[in-house]
Amino acid sequence: MTHFARLIVWVCAALLAMSMNGPAFAGQAIRPIYVISDLHMGVGKVGGDWHTLEDFRWPRAFDGFMRQISKDHPDGVDLVIAGDLLELWQHPTVACANLQDTECGCSPEEMKQIVREVIAGHQAEFKSLASFLSNTHNRVILLPGNHDAALMQDEIWDLVAKAISAGGDRLIRIKSETWFSPDGKIAVEHGHQYAFDINRFDDWPNGITKNCNGEKRFFRTEGERLVQTLYNQKEDEIPLIDNLVPESLGISIYSQYSDLKGKKKEDISRLLVFILLETSFHQEMEWLEIKTDLKKSDKATIDKTIDFCRRCMGEDLALSSKEGQNFRVLAGITTAEQEKELRLSMREQIALLDENALRELCLRAVDRNKGILRPNPYMEKDPKCSGSLKYGMSKLIDPKGEHVRKGRIDVLNRANLGMRMYVFGHTHEATISEDVTLPSGKTIKAFNTGAFQRLMNRKYFNQKRRVGEDDVTLVGRLRHDDMKPCYPTLAIIYDTQGIPKAQLKQWYQEENEDGGRFLDDGCSVECSAQPDNCR
Repeated sequence: MTHFARLIVWVCAALLAMSMNGPAFAGQAIRPIYVISDLHMGVGKVGGDWHTLEDFRWPRAFDGFMRQISKDHPDGVDLVIAGDLLELWQHPTVACANLQDTECGCSPEEMKQIVREVIAGHQAEFKSLASFLSNTHNRVILLPGNHDAALMQDEIWDLVAKAISAGGDRLIRIKSETWFSPDGKIAVEHGHQYAFDINRFDDWPNGITKNCNGEKRFFRTEGERLVQTLYNQKEDEIPLIDNLVPESLGISIYSQYSDLKGKKKEDISRLLVFILLETSFHQEMEWLEIKTDLKKSDKATIDKTIDFCRRCMGEDLALSSKEGQNFRVLAGITTAEQEKELRLSMREQIALLDENALRELCLRAVDRNKGILRPNPYMEKDPKCSGSLKYGMSKLIDPKGEHVRKGRIDVLNRANLGMRMYVFGHTHEATISEDVTLPSGKTIKAFNTGAFQRLMNRKYFNQKRRVGEDDVTLVGRLRHDDMKPCYPTLAIIYDTQGIPKAQLKQWYQEENEDGGRFLDDGCSVECSAQPDNCR
């Protein structure tokens, strides 16, 4: 390629980045960047008290954080909100939130009402965003996530932009999967699209709505349906369940609570399938990359395998997994009768899965069993289930179990060879820097911002326990103010050579204070939850 051709390519890429990522500033390639995610601002207060479904209860900490980064960087700073600023799933006052088992969710008018209620419940936070943008060098860059995917629609986004009513073109909504820093060195995503994730949209960002009997409605993922039909009730009764990390802590308490409420078998069955699909990271990404190159013999093997899983394995697709074994313990399954009830309930849940979900559970079973699938002895005998299925299919689905992020980061890097850093959210539990080595040998730094909320891990949770107190009683007694006032954020500052350097920090501010401070050590023991890879 000639020097002139390279220049043309560079200019075109720069223009494209400007059109997607917002207005240009002098020296914009070395602007400081702070990334937060997963605030989940929802219904707000009812009668002066926070609604039990409300996740974000700390407007002064949010304001103090933005005032501090604006003060620290008077020449301008980018605040990137990497998804789920708003909670648009949990709104019991709007009828569409009560729909059951359908992909047809809220109508545009219903969604507008939900967003108006969120704005009314969080006026202080929207005012803080406007104040932050009053510095004419600051920008707010917002990526919709799975809980606020409706922001992809202009008529919904316009309500939010009007509520902030500041910044002009410095308030930027990203309508693609990824935001790249102007120099292309940093990629930020929410993260719900790149696992086999029941929060995933098949056609993102275009498939946010669908035609439902001639009426336009927002598409509801399986994740949204499960939250609305299963989690909402539990969170209404134990509000802290969303603030527990890792996810397994919340699952454990959910399981015990469900048992106490007499709904154990059906709830545990649904939750186990949810978790298996939610955490099924690497196989799906590998599958997506190889499926177009399969030989006919490989495709026939896969078809045969899926048929065997459907006919011969049933609930064992879930119960034979490590997660399934753990769930037996959590659910207190000790007798033959309890095992039978759990199996029948789980079999019903497996039968409800669509083809893609069944395929995913099947491929996971292949992976963990090293290519040998055995029929379920509890199911009625089928002539095609007389023996085990053996084959060498593991090579097709990532036998080393590489994490989905590696595949996704490689795709982004090939599209943008200057990339150095990948940032995501979605899981709520932060991670400090992880080195991801790509097939080319290049290393990318990866970070999870964690949820910009107060969080609590198992160690801190146990420290709060009274003598003889079980998990359910403890989580019911604790309040949001019992957690430390820490809010994780990723601070990215460029060095003098134009290289971005990132550090996961904790913003620390009590809600009755006017300001706070940064804990530069993201693993600080001053917080009630630390990133999952702290040493």
